[in-house]
Amino acid sequence: MTFLEEVQRRRTFAIISHPDAGKTTLTEKLLLYGGAIHLAGSVKSRKTAKHAVSDWMEIEKQRGISVTSSVLQFDYDGCRVNILDTPGHQDFSEDTYRTLMAADSAVMLIDVAKGVEAQTKKLFAVSKEGALTDPRMKELLGDDVYQALLDDIELLDVAGDPFDFDKVRAGELTPMFFGSAMTNFGVKPFLEKFLELAPSPAPRQAIEEVVQPTSEDFSALVFKIQANMDPNHHDRIVFMRICSGKFEKGMSVLHRQSNKTIRLSQPQQFLATERTIVEDAYPGDIIGVFDAGTMGVGDTLCAQKHKVTFGDFPVFPPEFFARVSPKDTMKRKQFQKGMTQLAQEGAVQIFEQSGALDSFVVGAVGMLQFEVLEYRLKNEYGVDLLNHTLPYSVARWIDGDVDTSTLKGLDNAMIVKDNRDRTVVLIANEWQMSWVLERNPDITFLTTPKLHNEI
Repeated sequence: MTFLEEVQRRRTFAIISHPDAGKTTLTEKLLLYGGAIHLAGSVKSRKTAKHAVSDWMEIEKQRGISVTSSVLQFDYDGCRVNILDTPGHQDFSEDTYRTLMAADSAVMLIDVAKGVEAQTKKLFAVSKEGALTDPRMKELLGDDVYQALLDDIELLDVAGDPFDFDKVRAGELTPMFFGSAMTNFGVKPFLEKFLELAPSPAPRQAIEEVVQPTSEDFSALVFKIQANMDPNHHDRIVFMRICSGKFEKGMSVLHRQSNKTIRLSQPQQFLATERTIVEDAYPGDIIGVFDAGTMGVGDTLCAQKHKVTFGDFPVFPPEFFARVSPKDTMKRKQFQKGMTQLAQEGAVQIFEQSGALDSFVVGAVGMLQFEVLEYRLKNEYGVDLLNHTLPYSVARWIDGDVDTSTLKGLDNAMIVKDNRDRTVVLIANEWQMSWVLERNPDITFLTTPKLHNEI
């Protein structure tokens, strides 16, 4: 195949939903049709030997939830499919957001038993109406069920909109499919139609220019970092979405944030913990490479001869805070390493307070993040945590170089530094924050830190 043909056959999409809607189960059924697996294990099978292939982390297997994004790939009907399975729990919405930035389209899964919210009502085109006029349908379903089916279809026919492919591509109209991954109803027709409708890799905005996927100059965006996919080796895998150019194993590229040339050795693609060495990859593909700590989430890799920089991901302001430290002071080194690596993943946000030794202030969007942090430090780094909840719910970044000792109204606040050495104020609630704003009118307090392209 030519380079252009390889690009055009890529389909990279994320699957998103609220918890327990069956997102990971759907992912596994798609893999089954793609021939990537031979037995789909429902994520609900906590007490059996089967676990969801995309749920590779031990805590996901034990609790039957997805707490990290998975990257999966297979071929189907001439398309190279890249699936990004995201965490459903709202406490991990930042991971979901970053994953969506690596996708060209998304599948939103809705639990029909819990109803459809107003903002998620989408098109449903009634198909195969002829089957309903077959008298055998009425005999098979019975009078009551058959009439209810006709009524539901009439309602959907009135509520729906005419199908318009141009509107679909513009993001103004969303086709809706009905089915059940658990009972394997409608999954194959959905997959085939979705691959027909879904776009091939799209252009991507960089600070310098719009990067075209058909450009032969390599560029990639780091959207995820995962430590300890192999706990025996404490590895660190950087996941990147190729945006332009052809990737080749062992190629050297420019890391824009450090301005250093790095060699992308042992590139891999994943099916949970199963790894496959990649010889080449194209725009739209997701690959993982080993990294010793050079790269971070939101970083850009590009060709030396054609430098581009993709914008940073926004930081989700944390709402829960705790001070964590190791129970055993002899585990200080493992604690520092674990906290640093998990923060680089984006699992939590860590802050340092001046003079506070052997401890970090941890910020999280939801309480489940603290549970995952404690579990992973114990099981991956051998560190038991002391966890002290802090009485703060608001974080504000101070814009510019400000002497915090001159600020007024911060007697009950905490001043910390984030992982990029930016000054952050932690305070009890929004009312107290308003009081601080009134007394410091010349200081700019930011809800989220400025992105790279805004500085």
